[in-house]
Amino acid sequence: MTRLLIFILLLIWFHVSEYLLARRFHPGEVDKSSWLLSAPYVTAMVCGVLEYNFSPFVWQQMPQYFAVSLAWLGCVMMLGGEIIRKSAILTAGHNFTHKIATKRKPEHRLCTAGVYSVVRHPAYLGFVLFSVGSQIWLGNVCCTVAFMIITWRFMALRIRVEDALLYKFFGEEWLAWKKQVPFSGIPGVP
Repeated sequence: MTRLLIFILLLIWFHVSEYLLARRFHPGEVDKSSWLLSAPYVTAMVCGVLEYNFSPFVWQQMPQYFAVSLAWLGCVMMLGGEIIRKSAILTAGHNFTHKIATKRKPEHRLCTAGVYSVVRHPAYLGFVLFSVGSQIWLGNVCCTVAFMIITWRFMALRIRVEDALLYKFFGEEWLAWKKQVPFSGIPGVP
């Protein structure tokens, strides 16, 4: 199979599984946004496919062992990111939503077990690994750098907003957990 075909299959798996998990845990709230296919995201992925198709020289310019190592790194990042993200969703269950909750529901609990005992925002870490890994897998130099910058900025802002809300919802319980699990999931974001 070609790199592009594997990329497309993993991308389809990612989005179908996101939708199915949203439907499982929040059946009344599922809509087209549950597919996680925003216009900027689709544009970014199309740019990745275009770069892959129009710059095959990247792989030809490097030694074979290095090209293979990079491809495997990208593949491991994609699969690892997917495993981390889906583990986070399954661990959080009904507490996980694609949209940040701005009001605490009575059944809302702070997730501190499983992957949340190691990383405070494992779903975000998984998403970044998956998206950046996809571009490394394809051998896209420009899109790899762009995805790193864009996903870091997006997740950094989202974590700050979510952490403020989690503190508002859970107070001292959240502070104790943050102290116990200092890694947010995104390097450079406290």
